[in-house]
Amino acid sequence: MSVACNICGNPVANDTFICPYCKSYDLSVDAKNVLVRRVDIGHGGQSVNQARTKLNKEVAISRRRGDNFLVIIHGHGSTGAGGDIRKMIRAQAHQMQRASQIAAFISGENLEEGNAATRSLLSQTPSIRELKEWQKGNQGITVLILSQ
Repeated sequence: MSVACNICGNPVANDTFICPYCKSYDLSVDAKNVLVRRVDIGHGGQSVNQARTKLNKEVAISRRRGDNFLVIIHGHGSTGAGGDIRKMIRAQAHQMQRASQIAAFISGENLEEGNAATRSLLSQTPSIRELKEWQKGNQGITVLILSQ
């Protein structure tokens, strides 16, 4: 099965993380009727403020589209800037959750069965197991749960 890249429109295999044509991370994947959208916010050389603007825009787009999950790729922060963007994204996610703009969020390194916060989230959103990032322990991503 394939999906269309949101940037160039070319068909991309359902299990692909990056479009082989335009190298975009902006792919929507329907995994067992779970709509997942992935966007890269941390590798474009933008400032933290620019990344915040992009995050807010991408959340609004995903909410309008009815996506269940928005996987934000922000990087690990080895250059310093990525770490600042990661911190900002997680702080914004916390604010969005308090304002009921998103249902919940989880950092990539906690996206595994053995994590206490994840176990609680799994009881409300079992479809999170369908994410290809599940059980990978990747601190370079944050998953926003838009609907449960």
